[in-house]
Amino acid sequence: MTSSAVTNFVKQQGFAPESPDRAALRFRGLQFQPTIVASVMLVAILTQSAVIFLLVSAVLWLNVLAPAANPFENL
Repeated sequence: MTSSAVTNFVKQQGFAPESPDRAALRFRGLQFQPTIVASVMLVAILTQSAVIFLLVSAVLWLNVLAPAANPFENL
């Protein structure tokens, strides 16, 4: 993840400022969802599976419309 994204996250959450390298290591969890979504999308593209695209789309829309219903919130 780019250092500007990590820096913005640290500012928005009100954490104490840290060097970008240290913050990137501390907040590696920010890369979890983009990594999973990108991996699943790659599989969907390679297999040309509409079902996978629709499932990922449903999960992403669920996160937008009803964030409290996120099944991965407590992982």
